[in-house]
Amino acid sequence: MSEQKCRKVYVPVNLDVDAEGNILHKKSVRTDLPKPEHVIENDIYTLCMELCKDRGYDLAKDISAIGIGTPGAVDGIRGIVRQNVNIGYTNWQIKTNLEKLFGNVPVYVENDANAAVIAEATAGSAKGKK
Repeated sequence: MSEQKCRKVYVPVNLDVDAEGNILHKKSVRTDLPKPEHVIENDIYTLCMELCKDRGYDLAKDISAIGIGTPGAVDGIRGIVRQNVNIGYTNWQIKTNLEKLFGNVPVYVENDANAAVIAEATAGSAKGKK
């Protein structure tokens, strides 16, 4: 992680999304950067577990996948953040690291802009459009 001035940002996690893409419940945590990648990963894990508890979900039974959208250059196939200049991480193995925390729940990682386009095309106002 590169050295940079401490910034306050939020890690939003939209965990509770139904099959139509409606967000049913949100939770976020403030992060003070810079901090090591594993701290952010633990924050994401804790947030997801809190949401599961709040909504009465069992992680292994009720959660089919975890999706991460992040700014920067992302290798979505391997789940690696090649470079995120907003938070200063390079070659962050976020998929592998989060899958270790979440056990059998698959984690998908994509550039945030690409993830937004995919969401619009599959569940948003662009659904069914060419």
